[in-house]
Amino acid sequence: RVFHYLARSISGRNVWFGSVAGLAESLGIPQRTVERALTELEQSQLIERKHQGRHWPLKVCLHPWYAWRGDRQIRAQALREWVLRNAKFGG
Repeated sequence: RVFHYLARSISGRNVWFGSVAGLAESLGIPQRTVERALTELEQSQLIERKHQGRHWPLKVCLHPWYAWRGDRQIRAQALREWVLRNAKFGG
């Protein structure tokens, strides 16, 4: 449910800006539940959270395969970068 809301609310390409409290309020669920959902999505490599500082909104990047808004030609490059950034090399 959280991922679906984020995917519908992305601002540009695959990025969502906001707060966990605002997200919980929009979805009508407790803030702790949203935090757990974000942690699970991050562990599944469907999102990346980037804290931008104390007084700035949370930046959440969504996997470009599942959510994208913008130029489709750039999407393939963003998908490649996402996969390479999250790949586990070595053995």
